[in-house]
Amino acid sequence: MELTYAGKVLVGIFAVLLLVFLLRPSMTGYATYRELQKQDLSADDIAAMQELLAKAHADLQFCNSSNGELSSVSSRLDTDLSRCQASEANMQTELNDLREEVETLSDALDDQVLKEVDLRNYFKENLTQAQVLYDQLAKSAAISICCKARVDDLTINSFSIENNKILCEVDGPRTLTCP
Repeated sequence: MELTYAGKVLVGIFAVLLLVFLLRPSMTGYATYRELQKQDLSADDIAAMQELLAKAHADLQFCNSSNGELSSVSSRLDTDLSRCQASEANMQTELNDLREEVETLSDALDDQVLKEVDLRNYFKENLTQAQVLYDQLAKSAAISICCKARVDDLTINSFSIENNKILCEVDGPRTLTCP
């Protein structure tokens, strides 16, 4: 059986690839060998290098196992961080809810304070009016009572009010004007 042109090209490419893959490690090894020969290393030097290489290999294995442990710890910390971030988000939501509640309560308190101020002003005004009316009533009653008493005692020229009682007096705090 004779190969076609395409078959010959494929065989050629395969042969070149085979040579590259087979020759390259050999060429690298040979170049290393020639380099070692140029450096004039003894067998003891090579043994020491092999020992260092074995130690470096052990260190590499330790680093790989440590890397695995650190990766595990990192994964656990990532999980913890995700939980903490979720917890923070929940707390932030609760904090926002509490802030809104505080604002609502603060507004309600402000409204109550305004109502209390209005009520105090209303009661002060009414108390002032009641005091004026009480004083007018007391004076009117004192004039009536003390002017009648003055008929019997001409020295009565004033009056005072103590314990809700009208006292007719001589030189008291309130002057008596009889009609």
